[in-house]
Amino acid sequence: MNNFILRWIFYWFASFCLFIMGWKAKVPIILGFIDYKKKIAGIGLVFNPCYDINADMKLIKAFYSDFLGRYPDQPSTN
Repeated sequence: MNNFILRWIFYWFASFCLFIMGWKAKVPIILGFIDYKKKIAGIGLVFNPCYDINADMKLIKAFYSDFLGRYPDQPSTN
């Protein structure tokens, strides 16, 4: 495996582990954003997970769908 794939796997694994820890501890999740096109950043959504990962991820993807990242040709909400 090349270095990019290993970094990508580690990034998503670490993010998923943090999500699970927060989920089990029953703490709210705070979503922050950076929109490079509009040059704005902030904290947008605070929600308590409903313990259905598919529903939570649908909510998270819907929140981030309006923002453009630094490299918009590489979407991360597929």
